[in-house]
Amino acid sequence: MIIETLVKTRSKKESVELNSEGIYLVKVNALPVKGAANERVQEMLAEYFKLAKSSVVIIRGHKSSKKIFEIKNLE
Repeated sequence: MIIETLVKTRSKKESVELNSEGIYLVKVNALPVKGAANERVQEMLAEYFKLAKSSVVIIRGHKSSKKIFEIKNLE
């Protein structure tokens, strides 16, 4: 499954929400430095879908707030 995300870094409260447009809003407290925020988003999506971290792969948007992820092994 391919999902679109909108990431907000430096958030006080971390969360994953699906909005009415089908975009996942992911708030993380990590800084967007050296991939730390991307790593945290990957971890949070894995927790949200109850999968291993390796099942969540970033496809596009490594340096953007809009990212595309592939979710593997989702039943």
